[in-house]
Amino acid sequence: MSTFVRFRFWKPMVFLVVGLVAAVAVLSLNLARPAQALGLSAFSASPSTMGATAQISFQVTNQSANTAEEIRVDFLENSFGVPQTIPATAVTVPGETVQSVAITGGTRVTIILVAPGIPPGGTAIVTLSPAAGITNPPVPGNYTLSVSTE
Repeated sequence: MSTFVRFRFWKPMVFLVVGLVAAVAVLSLNLARPAQALGLSAFSASPSTMGATAQISFQVTNQSANTAEEIRVDFLENSFGVPQTIPATAVTVPGETVQSVAITGGTRVTIILVAPGIPPGGTAIVTLSPAAGITNPPVPGNYTLSVSTE
């Protein structure tokens, strides 16, 4: 399961969360270990200037019965700019140690946490600093972001 958030960059350069969709079921054919549910809230990008390198922050809630030791963040193509690599030191999850960060498909950022991970029902604020190199979308519009865990 994934949680999607839709947001909009307005021409006056003001970032506004347009809507938050609770939990959306995603069909997974990964029989080894299906994706687990993470709730997503409190998304922000600062500065909100289009095309600028930004600090991205959001809160996740582990809605699964298992401990979350991985956070997958999927940016849609042609939205946020995602670099080829992100150093683990550019990502913080308070109370957790970020072991590594992987980029797949050019738009998926996978954050690997060292145990203990986020317990069932637990919340964590994930921050990707400007050193992560993620840039805001270059034009105003609606953009979608999803988070999940394996």
